[in-house]
Amino acid sequence: MATCAPSSVRVSPTNSDTSTASASAGEALPSPRSPSPTPAFSFGSAAQSSAFVASWPSAAPAATTTAAKQSALAAEDAEGVLVFPSRGTSEFRYCLTLTKSGAIRIWLEDKGSKQQWESKDLALDEIVSEANAIPMMKLRDYFESFKSSLLAADTELFRGANKHDLVPLALNEADADKGEPSAADSAAAADRLELQLTVAVHVFSKVLTPTYRFALQRVALTESALVAARLRDQSDAIQDLRAEMKALREKLIAAPPRLRHPLPVVSVPTGVVNPPACLHATTVGATPRDEALVWVTGFGPTMTGWFQPTAQGGVRFLRAGVYTVLVTVHHANTFVPENVGLFGCPPATRPAFYLQKDGATLAWSFGSTESGTVLLTPLVHVVAMLPSDELQVVYCGTGAAMAGSSIAITLLR
Repeated sequence: MATCAPSSVRVSPTNSDTSTASASAGEALPSPRSPSPTPAFSFGSAAQSSAFVASWPSAAPAATTTAAKQSALAAEDAEGVLVFPSRGTSEFRYCLTLTKSGAIRIWLEDKGSKQQWESKDLALDEIVSEANAIPMMKLRDYFESFKSSLLAADTELFRGANKHDLVPLALNEADADKGEPSAADSAAAADRLELQLTVAVHVFSKVLTPTYRFALQRVALTESALVAARLRDQSDAIQDLRAEMKALREKLIAAPPRLRHPLPVVSVPTGVVNPPACLHATTVGATPRDEALVWVTGFGPTMTGWFQPTAQGGVRFLRAGVYTVLVTVHHANTFVPENVGLFGCPPATRPAFYLQKDGATLAWSFGSTESGTVLLTPLVHVVAMLPSDELQVVYCGTGAAMAGSSIAITLLR
């Protein structure tokens, strides 16, 4: 985690349990994300609790004053991604840092725009005042409290009084007296945001909810900082994929034994790398009545070893197997009662199209309207094919089959 350049601090306490402390910031580069432990509060023994009640609310925070105490604080980062109520669905990456010098620093990044904001390094007496101090709590305790506030949107345990939000930094009283802000003031205000962290502290039957406000200054983005932001996004994506793979492995292990074994592998001809055992082809032109639909798309080098188009518009199978065939014909067949005469069928509407294997009819599909409205008529059939067998779809309705008809063939076994 890079260090932060110091800048001005604004402390604005209020007369309620919800009080404020603000700080503005300099430029920094955040460290990679790392998991942070779940914070917890502890007020010690009963004697300590009695002393706590007796001292509330007059106790003021004890600032770290000696170099020995400052060096005793170990550096620690709490990182993650969160959303703010006032920012819609925009995701922000955050890094809350406890430095070895005894200070707290906060850094934010908009994952969409890559804009970054950061506070200065804040000592304990710059963060809290008499109005929002929590007796018996030290800098590390405040650090843990701020972590719980940042986790409020993601962890059920800390939902409730723990809150966080990101709002524009309000003008101070001197600026407010000037009236309408100038364009320069508005531009400067756009670079400053205020992070509001509300923590919940349970004291016997009461819940204290002090609020701490941190002024954040926009960080000037360099080319290296922008590259680092994009690398963090890629790292997050990789972590998400690993988590998804882990979940799938656990699901597979928990599945019944019969589902754990992979499907049988179909042998592949020499020189063919992972050819698909399926075909999807379409037509690009109209097909007159009593002619076969011509499949002109969907064939290519990846079909080698499985399917091959024929000059008559059919599909030749190059490997034996059981296949499922889905045909969808785009046409406008008009209702015409007549005696079809197929397999002893009674008088009915003329079929729209036939599915044929080597010239023999396997199945047919009806689909028509009295007005000749355009239809998409499907047909599903399962058929066993041998090498060199051919399938054809012959249109036999009124008018013509239109472009956009399709055939999908999938190997079952």
